[in-house]
Amino acid sequence: MFWECLLDDWCRQEVPTRDALLHRNWLTVESLLVESLPDAEQIVTPSWEDACRREAWQAFLRDQGYEPESPAVYRKQPAREKAYKNMSIDKS
Repeated sequence: MFWECLLDDWCRQEVPTRDALLHRNWLTVESLLVESLPDAEQIVTPSWEDACRREAWQAFLRDQGYEPESPAVYRKQPAREKAYKNMSIDKS
């Protein structure tokens, strides 16, 4: 279960879907989990975060590839390649 992955207030964006640092941090922690638990069949996380509106947090989770499992839980299949390898910087 992926429970907490938040940034301190001083560097957190108000809208999580627009927070590039949160996105990168989430993918990095997720890739470490997948590497540490190679036999994991799914990753689950709560559908809410007290630091932001529930709808905004659920939109962030969907952007990360999670789907609702129940009203309280989102889930996804773990990516077997390192997530940070898939992050690219637009050089144009």
